[in-house]
Formats: sequence, structure tokens, C-alpha cells
Amino acid sequence: MAERIIVGTVEEIVLEGEGFSHMEYVFSVKDEASGNYFFIDKKEIKGFAVKHGDRVSIKAECEGSQISEITEINLL
Repeated sequence: MAERIIVGTVEEIVLEGEGFSHMEYVFSVKDEASGNYFFIDKKEIKGFAVKHGDRVSIKAECEGSQISEITEINLL
């Protein structure tokens, strides 16, 4: 895992299971510096007041494009 700072706009994504039997909510942030998308499980963002459309700076541990452990989030 690598710690990095990601700056971008939050998008909420709803993933639907077959027949709408299961819905999963995730967030994505497109890093303005690299152009890469990073994904955050909604459980990881609990405790932070972040919503779709917010421009943020996130300091976190990442595995590839998955944000696994958030250290800090700042609204910009």
C-alpha cells in the first residue's frame, strides 16, 4: 500500500445487483494531478461529511485504484 494525496471531485456511484436485489454505494474521485480514478467504499467515508459534488483533498492509503484507509479529508 502507498499513502498519497488525491485532489478531485467526489462522485457517488450506485451499483445494482441482478433484479435490483442488492445495491452497493461507492464513491469515486478523479485525481486532478494524474487523471486516475480512485474508489472509496461508503463504509470507509463514514465520519466524514462528504457528498456527491464536493471538491476534496484526501490523504489515504491506496491499493491500486482502491482507497483502503483514509487518514484525512478536507473540503476545498
